[in-house]
Amino acid sequence: MSGCVYHRRKRHTVCRTMFVVALGVWLSGCIYVSQPFTKSDALKALPAEQSVIVSVTHVVLQKDRAQAQRFWDYNQRVVDTLAENKGYLGHKLRLRLFSGEAWTMTVWEDRVALSQFIFGDVHDTAIMEAMNSVADGRSFTASVSVDQLPLSWSAAEKLMDEKGRSLLDARGPSY
Repeated sequence: MSGCVYHRRKRHTVCRTMFVVALGVWLSGCIYVSQPFTKSDALKALPAEQSVIVSVTHVVLQKDRAQAQRFWDYNQRVVDTLAENKGYLGHKLRLRLFSGEAWTMTVWEDRVALSQFIFGDVHDTAIMEAMNSVADGRSFTASVSVDQLPLSWSAAEKLMDEKGRSLLDARGPSY
């Protein structure tokens, strides 16, 4: 085989490999993984027209892997205890692969139940211990009827653009 043909094949293989790697990197920033909406028995019993409170949070984590892992550890503790909170009705989560971006959506009977959760021991500890892991974050709450649940992620994104408040702002989000 001549050197010219060998180098052409090698260059073709290298270019194809670079393309596949670049495509993978590009797609990894576009692919979301989401769990189905977890609905409590209390939510199933509510009439369709009843108003409930939806709280949505979007965070982008620091690039530091140890900080990100700290966030995910505390996040899991919070998720594992959601159903133990008075007034909890449901939740779903979404994350963008390989990006450090996460969304949470929780549903509550009323704003009092949401506040009790936010300022309760597990969530409050998670905020105190893992907030340094967050590079950027926003949150909003909205009142919706049961028949609107669960909100789609596209609806949540639109509401975040309209109502979202910075988690890093000294005033913080309004619950």
